[in-house]
Amino acid sequence: TRVRSSAASDVYKRQVNSIKSKIDELSSEKSLDIIYPMFGSNQNGDDASVHDVGECTFVGIDKKYWFMIDTFSKSSGDGGYSSIKRAMQENRITKFEFLLITHWHKDHYGNAIRLINEGLVGKVYVQDVTKYPSGISGAYGMPYNALKTTYDEHKNVATARNIPFSSAPTGEVDFHGAKLLFHNNDTTAIAKHNSTWVNENYNLSLIHISEPTRRRGI
Repeated sequence: TRVRSSAASDVYKRQVNSIKSKIDELSSEKSLDIIYPMFGSNQNGDDASVHDVGECTFVGIDKKYWFMIDTFSKSSGDGGYSSIKRAMQENRITKFEFLLITHWHKDHYGNAIRLINEGLVGKVYVQDVTKYPSGISGAYGMPYNALKTTYDEHKNVATARNIPFSSAPTGEVDFHGAKLLFHNNDTTAIAKHNSTWVNENYNLSLIHISEPTRRRGI
């Protein structure tokens, strides 16, 4: 009887340990969050210097490690900026590890300088304007001097704050277990973006985000 009880006890212990191991594995699984802050209220128009337009996305791993893609327009009344700050507060984000400015349109970089000045980003990745000494053509293109002026303005602010500022990387980068695949001025990505349905000709720093890998419980 004692032998049987001991054997049953060992089986029970193994089952408990197996269940505990599975719980530990599930609780340690990494999470991927993608947040789109709400636009401001002034949306009745497409002037990026006045209206709340543009792009902005937060990406987080484990609700702890965050980066930002674009920053809305710098609209009158601080609509875009207020939207960013509100979304940060709602998601308990105090700082982004890096900011990616995909390209130099006002509705994508509008609030970047303010965020940099406030120390809310740890690093800034941008489009490399030096690759376009003749400017960028197309309906939404820009002459080189305009590109360089905007680039230098942001770089100078980041440098003054001792925040690293550089061209976006090309290729795969690990971000706390998630794979970030940067297509910085990749010709294939540019061709897709410049297709007729988009109706613009612009070069971008693009990024693809893969699901983070799972941490195994020990």
